[in-house]
Amino acid sequence: MTLTSSRFWRGCWYGLLATIAMTIVMLVLYAFGVLPQPIYLAQIARMLEVPVGGREVSIAAEIFAVPLHLAYGALWGGIAALTTPQLTWWKGLFVGLGLWLIMMIFVLPFTGAVAFEGVYDPAIWISTLLMHFVYGATLGGLAGRHEPLEAHATSLG
Repeated sequence: MTLTSSRFWRGCWYGLLATIAMTIVMLVLYAFGVLPQPIYLAQIARMLEVPVGGREVSIAAEIFAVPLHLAYGALWGGIAALTTPQLTWWKGLFVGLGLWLIMMIFVLPFTGAVAFEGVYDPAIWISTLLMHFVYGATLGGLAGRHEPLEAHATSLG
C-alpha cells in the first residue's frame, strides 16, 4: 500500500471516529433539550425523502441516514488527510468550519430549508457549529498524532 492510500484510509478511519464523537455531542445536546432533533441526521433523512416527493421523513430514511452520515464524515477525513501535509487539531477546526458551511449553504436548501435558516435560532447554528468543531478537532488531533511518525519513516527511506 502506498503512503498516499495509507494516509487516505487512516484519514477515513479518523474521520469515522470524529463523526462518532460529533454524533455523541449531537445526541447529548438533543437529550438535554438544546436541540429539537439530531439536526444533521434529520437533514440527511429529509434529503433522502425530498427527491422522491416524500412529505414525511420515513423510518427507513432515518435509519439509512446514520451510515450515510458516518460515511460522509469518514470520506472528508480521508480527503483532509490527503490534502494537508500535517493535519493538526486547529487545521481540523477549519475542516469542521468548511463542512458546516457546506451544510448551511448546500445541504439545508436541498432539504427544502432556506440557506442559513438556523441563523434565526442561535441555539441551532451555534450547536451545529460546535458539533463540526468537535469533528474537526477530533479528526486533526487523531491524525496529528501519527503525522511525525510517517514523516520520519518517509525520510528514512
